[in-house]
Amino acid sequence: MTKLPTITIDQAREIEDLVLAAWEERAKTLGYNPKHKSTAKLQAEFLLGMVATTDILTNAATTKESSVSPRVYFSIIRGEYLRKKE
Repeated sequence: MTKLPTITIDQAREIEDLVLAAWEERAKTLGYNPKHKSTAKLQAEFLLGMVATTDILTNAATTKESSVSPRVYFSIIRGEYLRKKE
């Protein structure tokens, strides 16, 4: 098995910002309406892929420290649409 590089929580937050920007571009291109619940669900699925990846890269299973910010975590749980930080 290949050893993956470990990233810091700060690097995970940078990835989070980039993923949210990519999501907004994708949603805009596909014509998703951010006011629709179905769009929030699609965004949550998209973000969960990021969470899984960054958890692996931050070694979250061993450190017990989440790689995702509370802002993203709670938006996924609540099913709320999340916009990138300005």
